[in-house]
Formats: sequence, structure tokens, C-alpha cells
Amino acid sequence: MAAAVSVYGGHPEYRLEPLRSLTAAQINQAQEMVNQGTINITPLNTADFIHIDLTVTRPTIAVAQ
Repeated sequence: MAAAVSVYGGHPEYRLEPLRSLTAAQINQAQEMVNQGTINITPLNTADFIHIDLTVTRPTIAVAQ
């Protein structure tokens, strides 16, 4: 979810709390991205404390012919 909300807001200067200034609207927009499958959150069974597997793709744009 942090990946989704960081699209709409977030301040790296807050260091360990970069998302603390998010508005409810930004959080709702992020949740919609997750609901639409734009961002996929899948927990992994791993011994790592933190494991992030991130793939970024460009959206497909339909071109009228």
C-alpha cells in the first residue's frame, strides 16, 4: 500500500515517516489503484525481514486507427 500512496504523496524529508502528511483523498486514490490491479500487493513467505519485489510497467494506451 505504501507504494500506491507514494504515487500521490509522501515526503522523503520526513525520513521514517514519509507518508504521514497524506490526505484521505490521496489514500483513497491509492486504494483504488490497488483495487484496479494497477498495484499488486502479494505477501511472500520469506525469511527476510523486508523483501520488496517491484516491477514498473507503462500503461497500455489504445491508439485509434
